[in-house]
Amino acid sequence: MGIRNIWSLTVDEALVISEIRQKLGKDKYEVFLPANSQLKDIDLILMNLERMEPITLQVKGSRTWEESKKVKQIYGEGTAGWIQIRKTTIYEPSFRIDFFIFVFHNLVDTTEKGVTKKQIKINYLIIPADRLKERIVGRTAIQMGGGVFYKLFIWIDDKGRRAFDFAEKGKEIEFSDFLDNWDILKQVA
Repeated sequence: MGIRNIWSLTVDEALVISEIRQKLGKDKYEVFLPANSQLKDIDLILMNLERMEPITLQVKGSRTWEESKKVKQIYGEGTAGWIQIRKTTIYEPSFRIDFFIFVFHNLVDTTEKGVTKKQIKINYLIIPADRLKERIVGRTAIQMGGGVFYKLFIWIDDKGRRAFDFAEKGKEIEFSDFLDNWDILKQVA
């Protein structure tokens, strides 16, 4: 009989679990991992231990790069990350998804004792599934390989508390209300 790994925890999922435990509290909430490798679209299950109500989470990590001076001139202070997500995951998931949590590993400049250096800053967009559907209506999906995907290019200005998708010029999608907003999970869980 062969033995294989039926699931594995990604770095982004581990970061989300850590944030949930810190922001929502260990005594009221717990995070569970589906052990079924066939359970598509659900990465984590958040449980309110008082109400015993499960909230399903899809976690996506960003690809990160250092922005050019030209892009910073257009959008101002900040940095960007890239999320690629299947159209079916958003509109026709195999199982109900309550929230999408996008994890961004951003390169930011920090200055200590007059020396500026690059450092990683992690930001999160915690978006209810129905709100993501509403906001990307009309967005162009791209046929790639085995599916149709949305490519979201999210600009994050951590200092100004702004987050928006700028994948299609002139059609920015506002996401600032979801930037590092862990309280949105408390409202439903």
